Amino acid sequence: MTTSEDTCVSRFIKGFDVYMKSMVKEAEDRENKRARTVDDYLQLRWQTFVAQASISFLSFGLELPEEVLLHPVMQTVTLASMDILCIINVSFEFDRTFKLTVMIQPPTYYALITCCLVSLVLISQYTVV
Repeated sequence: MTTSEDTCVSRFIKGFDVYMKSMVKEAEDRENKRARTVDDYLQLRWQTFVAQASISFLSFGLELPEEVLLHPVMQTVTLASMDILCIINVSFEFDRTFKLTVMIQPPTYYALITCCLVSLVLISQYTVV
């Protein structure tokens, strides 16, 4: 493996570690029926959709030096793309879970709609953290 491939692999491992830790937090919240505030939920959601690990593969095989990947412009573009992916992901999730949570059954899904309903005190099954 070349140095840039090593960098890509280490970025993937770091991103996947963030993903796994966030999934544990989400599972603990779900198990304990805790709902996060909307801001806290979005911060955690940003980690749970595995973008950090996925985006690291975009540079695989490009032989980009570490300086390029750490350049402020590249960092800004990477973070912006992750934000866009998170917003799209939450948007699709919102529609699906709104139908399930509000129209069909009591809120049992760890989703943005649950956090919104809890913070507006429209449901009380969850504890806000």
